[in-house]
Order: sequence, then C-alpha cells, then structure tokens
Amino acid sequence: MSKKGSAIAGFEFPECLLLPIDFSPQSTIAARYAFEFAKGTGARIRMIHVIESPYEFPSRKEEYVTHERMIAKMEMEKIRDGFLETEGFEKVEVEIELLEGPVTNTLLSTIRENPLQLIVMGLSAKKDLNKVLFGSVTNRILIESKAPVFAVSDQVDYRSFERLVFATDFRSHDTKLILRCRELADAMGADLECVHFLTPKENTKEIYSKRAELEGELDYKVVSQLVVSEDFVEGVSRYLKSGPPSLLVISRYKTGFFKWLLSTASAAEIATIARVPLIMMPGEA
Repeated sequence: MSKKGSAIAGFEFPECLLLPIDFSPQSTIAARYAFEFAKGTGARIRMIHVIESPYEFPSRKEEYVTHERMIAKMEMEKIRDGFLETEGFEKVEVEIELLEGPVTNTLLSTIRENPLQLIVMGLSAKKDLNKVLFGSVTNRILIESKAPVFAVSDQVDYRSFERLVFATDFRSHDTKLILRCRELADAMGADLECVHFLTPKENTKEIYSKRAELEGELDYKVVSQLVVSEDFVEGVSRYLKSGPPSLLVISRYKTGFFKWLLSTASAAEIATIARVPLIMMPGEA
C-alpha cells in the first residue's frame, strides 16, 4: 500500500485531493472515491464548496452569503463525519473550505495555486446527456486544469477497480504519466494496462518502435497492448466492455476523444463513456 509522500522512480503521488462539493448525487459518489484514494495513499482531502453571489436582490448579498455559508458548512460537516465514521476512513485527514465567486473560475484559481494535487469531481450524465463533459463546470476543469482530474458519472455507483486502463500513444511524455498511473493502481489494488488503439491511418511499424522506446525508459516491463479499431473511441468502448470494472486514464493531448464528444455520436455511445470513471491527465500537445 502506498504511503503519503512515497516516491516511485522519481514520481511522488499528490498529497492533496481537492474535492469540490455541490451536494448533488454525483459529488457524493465522487466523495466516496476521494476517501478511498486517501485511505490508499495517505493523501489529505480538501473539501471545497463555492458560493455564488445572487443575481437577484444584490442589495441582500451579505445576508444571502452568510446564510448559504452556514447551511453549506453544516452539510459539509455532515458528509465529512459520515465518511469518518465509516470503518477504514477514521484516520483520513479532511479540511473544509468555503469560497465565494463564480464556481468554475474560483475552482480553476484554486487549482492553479497548487497543481500538485488530484481533483475529484462528479458529472451528471442524466442532465448533460447530449454533451456529457461539455458545457459543464466539470468540462472546463477537465480541459483547463493543470492538475489531473478524476471525474465520475452519477450513473456509476461506487465500485473498486480491478484495472486502470491508460490510453497511450507511446510518447516520451507518457513515461511520467504511466508512473503516476502505476502509483494509483498500487494504491487501489488494481492492475495497470497501457493500451494503444491502433487506427487504419497509423503506421504500425512506427507505433511498435515507439512502444519499445517507452518501455526502455521505464524501470519495469509495462503491460502494453495494441488494439485495432476504426477510431479511438470505438476501440475504447469495445475494450472497456470486454473486461472487469475499469478506470479509464487519458491525457489531454488525446484530442480525438474530445472531437468525438462534440460530434453527432449516439446517446448510447455517449452514455457508455459517461458510465466509466475517467482520469484526465494534463499532457503535452
């Protein structure tokens, strides 16, 4: 089991989990994952709720904010205490913080203050079915965050992961990301699989060469696979359906994933991806 501040080949797991809470069902699910991560890694949890100023009756702003702070603090303490009373979570360190301002901008500003953390957030596939991650607070955090973001749909009940699936292009930058995935997989007691979804337009010989180079940079044999698919998302969907409960990890330079989300993909395909917990890693272009 990983310990707080432990390093693997120069990689140190984040000591802080930033957990935005809006009291929705999906943020409660995200909280369960945050506590599991904290238990496994020794990281502390920073629970944050952002209070937006009222658009109506601006003259009563102070009264409104004071009331909202009181209610939010009570609700956050209730969530925190409920988890701390659960067996295995008693020693998790939790801080509660209330902020004021536009939700997305305030969260991004908080993340910029300390990018060496993991953001744990919920997303609502029911409310945002036609856009999933797009057009929501979670979307902007996923796209702009300098820190890795864990996002889980409200259609996913908590479940332990048997594998972490990292979608790789075998770029040199993936070495650092694979080490981060390995640390998280160890903390969760899961297997790590590095998968490249080979599309018809790619040069197979070049991909094999890149894989060999990447494996040479690591201090252990990476379990990597090539999956032939028509496109990235078709390959991801098929691969995840074929195995045990998974956590999908992608880096932000996987632009094909986002282009697909903005396309006219069917609701069924979108829902498939939305039901799979996702970690977005900041990546190089």
